[in-house]
Amino acid sequence: MAGVTRRTLQHDNCNPWQQGLLLLSPTCIVTWCSSHQNHQRSCDQLLDFLWLSEDVCNCPTHLAEIVPTPPSYVGAMDAAKARMGGVWFPPGPAVPLSIHPHKKNSLQDPCLWRAPFPEEIQQAIVLSSNPLGDISNSDLELCGTVAKDDIIASTVSVAHLTTCNLSDNTSAVAWCTKGSTTTTGPAAYLLQVSSLHQRHFRYKYELHHIPGITNTMADDCSRLWHLNDSELVSYFNVKCPQKKSWKMLHLWPEMHSVLISCLLRKRSPPELYLHAIKNPSKHGTSGAQSIQTILSRSSKPLDCTGEMEESRPAAT
Repeated sequence: MAGVTRRTLQHDNCNPWQQGLLLLSPTCIVTWCSSHQNHQRSCDQLLDFLWLSEDVCNCPTHLAEIVPTPPSYVGAMDAAKARMGGVWFPPGPAVPLSIHPHKKNSLQDPCLWRAPFPEEIQQAIVLSSNPLGDISNSDLELCGTVAKDDIIASTVSVAHLTTCNLSDNTSAVAWCTKGSTTTTGPAAYLLQVSSLHQRHFRYKYELHHIPGITNTMADDCSRLWHLNDSELVSYFNVKCPQKKSWKMLHLWPEMHSVLISCLLRKRSPPELYLHAIKNPSKHGTSGAQSIQTILSRSSKPLDCTGEMEESRPAAT
């Protein structure tokens, strides 16, 4: 029954946020008694359904949450062993006026974000030197996609809008496109958080693939940690200039903690991460400083003027 329901939701595109709540395969559900891991995952899934049953009347589904519109916000993300990061861009001139966010409630500046993975996560990543690890790089990339959604949704209102992000990890793109996975690993927990997050903030997201060689902005956000926030902003202002100065956004500590728990296969109560929208004026690091020192410390200069415009899904 769960498998039939999951396939129905995927094929009919009805309430996309529900897909992540129907993750386990029928075999996994039927045999949950024989596996402690499956048992725990089933219990976690039922707890989220219980929470949803008590909240379902508070959030009726809007048509824009089901049918995608041209994306109002476009960005890119990347994740590696130690860190994740990415960029978000304000609505461009190609966004139709009918879905263009009001200036008082929209992203005004191009934004950067980044967040680290703790040592506990790094030690559990599958590598040639650590073949017994239980967290894959694709899990980290999927974690980054949930983080980037929370960055934009907690900064400005994205209700009834479509957001679009770019990733160079094909597994993460496939998981997000389907909205589900049949494993009981970190991806299942991350997709469940993503589904409830999408429902709470009432947006529809899209994730598209971008070749790794062109995902340079997000790469720099996840890798240039020898630069502090102000230095990274100044670096982007010189190497990736936009009409306005770049701003630095930060992941909510609560959401950061929830994502780490997902990677460790631990459920977090939805009320811990389904928060209100933050005040954008409290965010950000911007301004100029001595750029020669910063550029000399950068590991890979790049010229990315206009890069994101060429990488939008409409062009692929």
